[in-house]
Amino acid sequence: MHCCMASSGRRFVIAAGLAMLVGGLLGERGPGAQATHQRADTIAGLTANSQTFVDPTGDNLGGSPDITTVRVSNDDAGNLELQLLIPNRTDLTNPDLVSVYLDTDQSVSTGCNLGGGFGADWGLAALGRTAPEPDRFSLHRIVPVCQPGTTPQGSYAGTFDSTTSTLTLRLHKRDIGDPPSFRFQVLATIDPIGPETFDTGGDLAPWIYEIRVARAVPARDRTPPRVKALTSTGVHGGIAKLRYTVFDESKRAREEITVLRGRRLIATKRTKLGPRKVTSIYSQSWRVPASVSGKLRFCVRAWDAAGNSSAKSCAPLTIR
Repeated sequence: MHCCMASSGRRFVIAAGLAMLVGGLLGERGPGAQATHQRADTIAGLTANSQTFVDPTGDNLGGSPDITTVRVSNDDAGNLELQLLIPNRTDLTNPDLVSVYLDTDQSVSTGCNLGGGFGADWGLAALGRTAPEPDRFSLHRIVPVCQPGTTPQGSYAGTFDSTTSTLTLRLHKRDIGDPPSFRFQVLATIDPIGPETFDTGGDLAPWIYEIRVARAVPARDRTPPRVKALTSTGVHGGIAKLRYTVFDESKRAREEITVLRGRRLIATKRTKLGPRKVTSIYSQSWRVPASVSGKLRFCVRAWDAAGNSSAKSCAPLTIR
């Protein structure tokens, strides 16, 4: 079965696979359909990135829903929202079906080939139900044989606003494979499906939406390193190992080690910024002058790459 659509003397033929897809989605009206799809009370508009697509008014056939405008938007968290304006409806009732087909890899070789280089990978379906029964919303992974497969709903939800005649569908981009962009077509029809009961959008020219998510600005590092000097020993005229532990959240630090007798500074050593492990004990070698012996102390202070400074830690240093 083919569905034909005219615009300014041009006709675009949607492949027979489209009718097969629609039939599969309508099959969910039966008693075997899952009852987990629910109407969302309110869905807030997303404005971080938005694009509007327009389809001619009044080009619907056979009293099917007339899709005239589709606004697609996303926020920086990756939540997607599609708002479909359907001015000839104040509600979706039992014969109505609106589907959005997504070509997330923009390849005709995957999903269902709908013609024109379009391969449908996902189907977002909204099935009208006469009040008080709620409308039904289902997300499907489309398999190459043009049949909808079973797919967990994830974040997918929808609602119809009777005051604005707007169908809103919402989901997170991870639920459709986390694509950076996608092409899409919209199909609106009614039961029984036939060549004279369709309205389509995005068929005469590709509708392409790019998902733009702002890159998060990393928070400034304000956490200082932690350092602890450890009791050390040495021999006058020989080498003393000045031992300490140091750790920073960034796992990189540099240190300044000072050796003191009382308050008098005897020596200073500095290290370069480098990797630091919380489980390691570090040491710096200090050649002890032959004239130095007895009880000293040494202190360690550390800095991370962001310039945060640790508290000073001191420990006894015995020179024999």
